[in-house]
Order: sequence, then C-alpha cells, then structure tokens
Amino acid sequence: MATSGNDDSQILLPGFNLPYNYLNNDYFASALDMFTKFSLPLTTLREFTMMRLMNQLTDKPDWNIKSDEAPFQVFDDDIANKWKNEALAVEDVDITQGMVDWCIEELRYKVNAFEKTGIVTAYNDGDVIKSDVAVSSSLRLALIDAVKPRRCSRI
Repeated sequence: MATSGNDDSQILLPGFNLPYNYLNNDYFASALDMFTKFSLPLTTLREFTMMRLMNQLTDKPDWNIKSDEAPFQVFDDDIANKWKNEALAVEDVDITQGMVDWCIEELRYKVNAFEKTGIVTAYNDGDVIKSDVAVSSSLRLALIDAVKPRRCSRI
C-alpha cells in the first residue's frame, strides 16, 4: 500500500486516491530472467469467483457433449438454467445472476476451442489452461506415483 509523501495517513490505491488503471513501476522479477520484470493486471474477487464457477462447470462430465436439444450441453437452455440455479443456491458464495450469466456465455464461447484442442483457457489469455490432454498419461501417472509417499492419510 502506497502513501503520499506529504501525508503518510493518505492511502493511495488504484481506485482510491489513484486512477483505477494506475500501474506502479515496481514490477515483479521474472523467474526465467532476473533482469526482466513484468506486471499482471489486477484480478478482483468477483473474477476469481467466476473462475471458480467456470472450473466447477467444466468439471461436469458432459458439459461439452452434444445433446439432442443443442450442439453442446452448455448451449442447452434447460441445462444452463439448472447450472445457474445451482450456482445461485450456494449460500456462502457472493455471486450474482449477472456473473452466472456471463460465465455461461463465456463457456459457450470457449466450448468450440475446447472441442478442437482439449484445452479451456482458464486465466489471463492462455497463461493458465485447464486440460486433461496437456500432460501425457505417462507423465500424469509418474506425478501421481511421485506424490503418493507424501500424502497424509486421514485418521
């Protein structure tokens, strides 16, 4: 949190005494090159909530499967409305009808690319993806075997 030079009690944050699009020149160092620095846009709690919802929806077994009613289940209005009602019924999640509508529309946009590539862009224009095919089966099994000794058993 930055403060002004004249009055240390004045809080300076984007959208609070600074322009919303204010960028600090103090960037993070890149793990790949210590001389390269970068800045990522702010991600709001609402955006994280929407990403969580889209993650849950794309975990559904047939979200991308074609149905008799629509090219993909996500386009079937009855199924989409059921998913919307499920999302809005969760009491401890602060989500609005508009946010849920946006998530369904975004998944409708992304389903065609998913059908071609097996990948759903999850965050930051492709920096984070969700896929069951991005990692080969042999590597996946090797990773599972590698973490087995480190797993805690539940009592």
